[in-house]
Amino acid sequence: MTTLEQAAKKHNITLDQARELKSAMYTAWNYIGCEYIETFEGGEYEAIKVHGSVAAMIVELTVDAGRLLNHGDVDWFYRLDADQLKIAEDVYIAQG
Repeated sequence: MTTLEQAAKKHNITLDQARELKSAMYTAWNYIGCEYIETFEGGEYEAIKVHGSVAAMIVELTVDAGRLLNHGDVDWFYRLDADQLKIAEDVYIAQG
């Protein structure tokens, strides 16, 4: 299992940035998650099935449309010239 420090190093971000990103994703998901899942007739199972995994679902919905900007100091993240969804998913699933 990957640690948060390893995910940060892999994507050339600091450990503090990885922590801030992870925190912002958790906070944003707490605001939108229930409402999003309610849009699926089959509930959470169907929502996860559409995205392939819990992590992919949360990352896509929190990173999309700049939602993280409302929940943390992550301006730097949106300026990265890299696969933001991949970075966010690796950080989200990392331990620590």
